[in-house]
Amino acid sequence: MTYDFIKTKPYEIGEHTKDNKIILSFDKKHHIKLSATAKKILDKFDGSSSLEDIHLALEKEEINLSTEELSIFVDKILVPNSLIEGTEYVPNKDSLLWLKIELFETDKLSFLFEKLRFFYKKSIVFFMLFLIFCSISYSSYALVSNHMNLKSVNSVKILLIVALDIIIHEIGHVVAAYKYNVRVGKVGLGIFLFYPVMFVDMSNIWRCKNTQRAVVDIGGTYFQLFLLIILSVIGYFTGDINYHLTNVSIFVAVIINLLPIIKLDGYWLFCDILELDNLSKNTIDRLKSQRNIHKYNSINDNQQNDICKNKDSKYILFSNLYLVSIVIALIVTIVYSINIVKNWNRLVGYFNIIKLDLIHQDVNLVLTHLNEIFIYILPLVFIIYMTLSELIKAFFRRKKHDKTN
Repeated sequence: MTYDFIKTKPYEIGEHTKDNKIILSFDKKHHIKLSATAKKILDKFDGSSSLEDIHLALEKEEINLSTEELSIFVDKILVPNSLIEGTEYVPNKDSLLWLKIELFETDKLSFLFEKLRFFYKKSIVFFMLFLIFCSISYSSYALVSNHMNLKSVNSVKILLIVALDIIIHEIGHVVAAYKYNVRVGKVGLGIFLFYPVMFVDMSNIWRCKNTQRAVVDIGGTYFQLFLLIILSVIGYFTGDINYHLTNVSIFVAVIINLLPIIKLDGYWLFCDILELDNLSKNTIDRLKSQRNIHKYNSINDNQQNDICKNKDSKYILFSNLYLVSIVIALIVTIVYSINIVKNWNRLVGYFNIIKLDLIHQDVNLVLTHLNEIFIYILPLVFIIYMTLSELIKAFFRRKKHDKTN
């Protein structure tokens, strides 16, 4: 195949990273990080030059690439990343967010997000963190002093407050993005792994520096903890233990969210602070046979990450840790699946109880019993969904392979 007279898409130049890479933005969801050398090569594909013309032009800039190597650049960089004009970029889908319902564009509430940037001033951040610490300490003390008497727990109230907290969490991410004058995409509802969540399309934040992305990563957690202050005050004046229990529950959920095991906020924060781009992808790639890419390590940042295990001990360490977390997650999934089979009759029994609750129109009991089997329902649906999804993908891959041959 000839690659003469190829034209690449127009782009905007974003931030320069600490490792002297340049972030190029081709549209709101399409960004790529390249070295200065790679950018020079990319710019030569202007639609009016053959590979031989580009080879000669690059020689004048002391970049020695043969026409064969330029073809590899097209194959490995331009084509997979949809950088050629006329090609459509399809973002990688995170299979763990397996249900997405988009609701509205964040621009409609831009006036609100711009005003809330006030909370990211350093003095305000320290003050809010102090109040958050006092709030979770007081709620924990209230629960202990109550001898963990949870007989008066109102599951409906707690679920409604947690739902509000999820909304506040996403607002925190958006406001952090607005702090750096970055507009983000749509807000929606979905199911991430086993749990219902709200999400915001944050693709555009990729054009920011690592430190700025880290602030956006932690922004959701920072904002959602504001609710602890309000709930502890309400709990103090009303004496209602539900508010303190909700506070502790939210705090525990925050800690889980910040663990860099799966692609939640902690994973992205972990990668951005340590500048470990494409950690999950490259960790899996380490299990595959190594390609002969050493010759082109100045061309593409993704390729540099593939070979960084030879250069960067930090990357090796955390890549291995991430791999271990994946293995642990697989073991937990297998154990969980076995547990579902063993407790199938119990699960069916709960559904019968919920049916009776509905007949008696007792909403509080319905939610309580649903909460008790919630740990089974969504994971079960998730496992079925992922299994069917992989089987369908394998079927179409096989079909495509047969057509090619």
